[in-house]
Amino acid sequence: MAGQLYTIPFSHYCELARWSLQEAKVSFVEYPYLPGVHTFFGPMQRLRAKKADSGSTGKGQGTPLYVAADGKILDDSWESLEVLGPVPEEMKKVLNYEIGPQVRAIVYADLLKPEKDAAFAAMGAACPVPWWQRWLWQLSGFRHKVSSLMREKMVGDEEKQAKTLQDFEAAIQKVEAELAKPDGCFKGAPETLTPPALALAALFAPAVCPPEYSGKFAPDITPET
Repeated sequence: MAGQLYTIPFSHYCELARWSLQEAKVSFVEYPYLPGVHTFFGPMQRLRAKKADSGSTGKGQGTPLYVAADGKILDDSWESLEVLGPVPEEMKKVLNYEIGPQVRAIVYADLLKPEKDAAFAAMGAACPVPWWQRWLWQLSGFRHKVSSLMREKMVGDEEKQAKTLQDFEAAIQKVEAELAKPDGCFKGAPETLTPPALALAALFAPAVCPPEYSGKFAPDITPET
């Protein structure tokens, strides 16, 4: 029996969970929610409450969330990735707290500009969500509020954006140093994708837009160079 994966379709952290479960050959049905919609209508907090006695990470309505057929909960993308194997703690910190948020901030700095609203609307409308979510998404007032909150929380002002770019360059150097090691954590046997390599690919996906990326960014909303 398939498990349940709750996501925001174009979230790269949700992509990490999705790719991890697919790579591990774990069967699941995906339940996607658009940003903002997930806060009010998603079941994630209720499902996580069942895990409260066994050590919930307290992520509330956050995504991703995987619920196995036997009721076991994988609370975030990293718990899903651990189905494949561990990520060294130091590199996990770089990927989770530096690369992931920085890539998101850089992409959203362009995508969430007011003048890009039509593209943002089209991206949400293209997601495989129920009709009622698409109906909410086409309400400009709702969508503008969501994009404004996302920009405030994840992007910040020009000073913060400049700092993000500076910090991103430093984070890239850490990744490149690990890639240069003959026995680095990104390297495995031929044709084998190590957990750190999968995490790196997923968290970079919004910036490079591979065909496999479930966000499926259209050309007109690819970040400007």
